[in-house]
Amino acid sequence: MDMIVNHRWTESTTVRIVDDMDERLTLLDLDRLAHGIDRDGIVAHERDAEMLAGRARALDIAPVAVDVLLDHDEKTVVRERAFLRVTMALSRTGRREPALVG
Repeated sequence: MDMIVNHRWTESTTVRIVDDMDERLTLLDLDRLAHGIDRDGIVAHERDAEMLAGRARALDIAPVAVDVLLDHDEKTVVRERAFLRVTMALSRTGRREPALVG
């Protein structure tokens, strides 16, 4: 009889988000944080989410999503979706892409 064993990814949940405004967040930083939030929930990564939101706010990126991300009265799933919007917007800041209208 074969046994199925669930393997859990055991990488550290500590994700360092760049808090020096002169440095750029890398896609790897954002990806690691996204995996951590997916695995542990956004509450376990509040400090990183706040730093990310501060970074986005300073760059005037996705202000509504930033507000939702920081709103502890919002449901977890809503805050996690806001994290996705902020992350996507930050990942595009260095690229020249057409803006979506409408």
